[in-house]
Amino acid sequence: MSFFRERFLSSCCKSRIFKPKVISVKVHLYDLSNGMATKLSPSLPGMGETQLTGIWHTGTVVFGQEFYYSNEGILKCTPARTLLGQPKRIIDMGSTDITEEEFLAHVEDLSNTSYRSADFHMILHNANKFTDELVFFLTGNNLPSYITFLPEEIPKRTKIFPVRLYIYDLSQGIIELLPQSIRGANLTGIWHTGVVVYRLEFFFSSAGIKICQPSGTILGDPHKTADLGETFVPFEKFMTYLQHLSTTSFR
Repeated sequence: MSFFRERFLSSCCKSRIFKPKVISVKVHLYDLSNGMATKLSPSLPGMGETQLTGIWHTGTVVFGQEFYYSNEGILKCTPARTLLGQPKRIIDMGSTDITEEEFLAHVEDLSNTSYRSADFHMILHNANKFTDELVFFLTGNNLPSYITFLPEEIPKRTKIFPVRLYIYDLSQGIIELLPQSIRGANLTGIWHTGVVVYRLEFFFSSAGIKICQPSGTILGDPHKTADLGETFVPFEKFMTYLQHLSTTSFR
């Protein structure tokens, strides 16, 4: 083998050994509100002129897996195979020369320290905070501010919200006109109800869980209302719970 050929092969081998492999890093973006945040943003208490584009959950896609954080701790799955279905958006966050071994060691460390299941908080310490930390570790970049807006802003705006029950008589008073011998002693109407909180009315129908302005259903004004007290549950947490109900017991 000639001297120059030997030098060439040696150079190729070294480049294969020492040249870091560049891996793409993407973020899968899921809207927990299913588009409702954009429509309802002007009605949300305390938001002022701020326009929400979604209530976001994120996962970091790298090394052929999607990594995300929940109340079960750090999880991974095949990309776009979480319970949330297909992502609404996919964001290219750049690339990394961190090796898979280094990355997995970092994730393991986080799972035993600051991102245990017990550390999860829907607003202050959630999937987006975890994704932001992973992406920064991999690329030196941060998530766009419209994703991390809620964890920063909602605690500043947290307050107690009144909760009321709107009660509608589907019979429009006809039941009360019937003799008690026909309707019974306890039947005074055919009732439909909606819960009014965060300046919005939430109700369930044959079309699933729906949201409108108070008294904005086709039933008009309620027959009566009832004070159910107050809540300090943040709007984001309530919407996440509502999303869960809409895909399980109240479809």
